[in-house]
Amino acid sequence: MLRSLALSLLAISTFALTSGADGSAKPCNGRIAAPALEEMLPRARAALGLPGTTQVALDPTGRCIGIHVQTRGTARLVKLLLRGVEVPREAVDLRVVESSPGA
Repeated sequence: MLRSLALSLLAISTFALTSGADGSAKPCNGRIAAPALEEMLPRARAALGLPGTTQVALDPTGRCIGIHVQTRGTARLVKLLLRGVEVPREAVDLRVVESSPGA
């Protein structure tokens, strides 16, 4: 009984930790001024050093820094990296763009 309770709690905590980690979520609110985004862009480009990061650039509207990654795992690493280089999550449109199997 105690073992099944422990396994249930482990499963619930794992779900809670990963359910909000969707890399396709878009918290970018567009409220950060373009000059501030341009100042953050070189720091955000450090994400290109992570395998699976395919793009880091200002979006066409200049309201967010767009980052494309191939997997949710890479998205998690990018989030950690951005925190470390002090790029606020609100400035970034982080998207998981999975490549097609034939590509």
